[in-house]
Amino acid sequence: MIHVVTGENQHLYGPQLDEMFRMRHEYFVQAKGWDALQSINGKETDEFDDGDVVYLINLDFDGRVASAYRLNSSTGPNLLADKLSNFVDGELPKREEVWDLTRWIMATRYRRSKDFSKAIQIARETIIGVHEFAVSRGISHLTTVCDPSFVERMARVDMHYSPLGPPVEFDEGKGIAQALLLETGPTALARARAATGITQKQLFEVQPKPFYLSPDQIENEAAQELAAAKMKLMSKVNAQKIVQSLADEMAQRAIANPAGAIALIHSFNEILQSRLHEHSISDFQSIETLQMQANNDAPATDLSQKAS
Repeated sequence: MIHVVTGENQHLYGPQLDEMFRMRHEYFVQAKGWDALQSINGKETDEFDDGDVVYLINLDFDGRVASAYRLNSSTGPNLLADKLSNFVDGELPKREEVWDLTRWIMATRYRRSKDFSKAIQIARETIIGVHEFAVSRGISHLTTVCDPSFVERMARVDMHYSPLGPPVEFDEGKGIAQALLLETGPTALARARAATGITQKQLFEVQPKPFYLSPDQIENEAAQELAAAKMKLMSKVNAQKIVQSLADEMAQRAIANPAGAIALIHSFNEILQSRLHEHSISDFQSIETLQMQANNDAPATDLSQKAS
């Protein structure tokens, strides 16, 4: 499964990011000998590993990194435009639908395995994940600088591209690379699926919020944030009184519309549990509990201490 790691969910992938940066150091600095790259404590990073970066990390079932890519929007700082422009003839595209693809890396256990079929499968899955990500963001093209072997691999997955410049020697003639503009999007994804035989979705993303909110969703979120802010200002005693008054009001509604009142109580109960949990009142599991305490005139108690 290929995980989309962004600035909003990086805190969930600490060990995987650490492993990925160490893999980058092992491959690019130690194996390739690119001493100009910045490595600190055995982890290769640069200024493009910033808050706007997106990583596509292919994880094994045990959570270890199998492969990874880095993506930066062409509208912001990116490796090709800011550091490797000598590979490009003419002007680079700088549009929201164009992103820069860099730092392709695969775990040594697959890259050096005698059974190369697993490495091929991981590479294919990762390419499918790149296309799926492009579709999810409305990306039409990717820029990259790669060596001839990467061009050969792209041909195997039917990826269309055009050169941004001629092949260029680097590192004092030790290597040759070329800047390319890769086609991506729905059509490219369909071609890649046909070429690889991978029809299942490869991408997974933890999204705290949808990217595009409808007016109703925006209004609802604003109302929830306002309610949460008000709850923070309340004491636990006041919160209990308000909950009881709302429960009484819903009981009155039940006389006229029992089914509607029951549905309303269930909905309110779910919201209540979420809100009260933020205030360490996790023992308040239902409206019935609140009603029982109110009827018995029980004094306010710090239930978080009682539970412990």
